[in-house]
Amino acid sequence: MKIALANSRGIQVFRSLRHRNYRLLWANHLFVLAGYWILLMAQGWLVLQLTDSAFWVGMISFIVGIPALFLSPFGGLYADRFDRRKLMLFGHGISVLLIFLLATLTSTGVIAIWHIAAISVLLGIVWALTDPASMAIIPSLVTPDDLLNATAMNTFAWQIGRLIGSAIAGVLMGLVALGGTFYGAGIAFVVTFILVFLIRAPTTITAKRTSIGKDIKEGLSYIKSNKVVLMLMLMMAVVALFAFPYVWLMPVFARDVLGIAESGYSQLMMAVGAGGLVGGVTQLNWEISSARGGC
Repeated sequence: MKIALANSRGIQVFRSLRHRNYRLLWANHLFVLAGYWILLMAQGWLVLQLTDSAFWVGMISFIVGIPALFLSPFGGLYADRFDRRKLMLFGHGISVLLIFLLATLTSTGVIAIWHIAAISVLLGIVWALTDPASMAIIPSLVTPDDLLNATAMNTFAWQIGRLIGSAIAGVLMGLVALGGTFYGAGIAFVVTFILVFLIRAPTTITAKRTSIGKDIKEGLSYIKSNKVVLMLMLMMAVVALFAFPYVWLMPVFARDVLGIAESGYSQLMMAVGAGGLVGGVTQLNWEISSARGGC
């Protein structure tokens, strides 16, 4: 009886994965996030080596986020106006090219800080305009009953990807140096492109053909009028500005404060991922309890 109950609970936890197209999307998220953390770790270590400056380590990470600050609303609009699968393919394809360019520049020894800054800005633009499609496509891949679980599973993929990506980055940085590590991140994004290509999802366009400016204005008005949404947005902004930046500065903590090399840097990032993984499991358990009415 206990075994049956455990199996039933396991099925409940992962029930959104019974949908083939969502399994592909979830695997895509896993590889995207692993590739992202490999890229993030190698880039931070490279910037620190090139400049020996904590300022530039933080500045490059800030540069990546600038486009999201201004372009994310447009990314949401595009996700409602265009084929989301094609937007994701475009974003992954451009990311592959830019990451391989960074890897080649690093491997050949001609890399300079302005190269990293320029590629970071371009990646930030691409991600800001295409990433919203990866969330907007979920309702077309699962049934309404599995939508909440699919959203929780996405958070779970984020935490697993961070843990795995940090571990892989530490191994690659020790074995094949930074250039090879960037190639590893690029290969992860190649896999994501293939996974999205295999998804078969209906073309869902939900936005009416009104002006983009009008749509953005309506969105801002809604946020302003809805106190719950406004508070959530402010909370996310505070966390992003004053709490999360420690991750970007982890190379400085590892090398200059703790005096540890790439392997120690990897372990620090894996510790963050392990904590997030516990949080992700907790969220999945909460989702199951909510679905059962708290029983």
